[in-house]
Amino acid sequence: MKRVLAITITIALAAGFAACGAPAAIEEAAPAAAEQATSQPAEQPAEQLEEQPEEPAEQAPEPKPADWAYDEATKTLYVHADMGAFEPDAPDFDGTTSNTPWAEHLPEIEAIVVGDGVTFIGDYAFAFCPNLKSVEAGKNVGSLDFRCFFKCGDFDNDSSIDLRFNSTPEYGDDVFGYTWDNPNVVVYVGAADLHRHRQQINPSTFYQHQPA
Repeated sequence: MKRVLAITITIALAAGFAACGAPAAIEEAAPAAAEQATSQPAEQPAEQLEEQPEEPAEQAPEPKPADWAYDEATKTLYVHADMGAFEPDAPDFDGTTSNTPWAEHLPEIEAIVVGDGVTFIGDYAFAFCPNLKSVEAGKNVGSLDFRCFFKCGDFDNDSSIDLRFNSTPEYGDDVFGYTWDNPNVVVYVGAADLHRHRQQINPSTFYQHQPA
């Protein structure tokens, strides 16, 4: 009987020790498991790439009327707006061209038509036109700037330039430099402008238009 009782007590004590030790074991295992979990990155689901709709291309602005144009058939330069001032490629008589947008056409231009949208003819605008024969300027041209008709006309053969202004522009310096003193060039102007041209520039260069 005593032996059975001893066995029973032994089993009870063993069970009690096991019950008391379990929480400690669990507490010791929990940090280890957490540490192991943090050391191994969790698997991320593959990202699904969604196709983004393409943004519509920006619309180009509506083209504006050209500020100038050149007609190769008639060798006429048309200027519709103020274009600013320009510079020659070399000083004084050594110059042969300028930095105008129409520079490539200067050697062949025979006629220039300046529209009513132009308020001034800038520096060297129409310089270096050896074949220039006529110029018609609109009613709003208020000034002819520095050397705007510089070195125009044929320096080797007789030639003439027919100027028709529909306004009374003010003159800058040397407007017709190396044009009015070209012995081969005659410039025709209207009767109302003849005295003013001769007074301001050179009386031997300018002549009145012949009656039609």
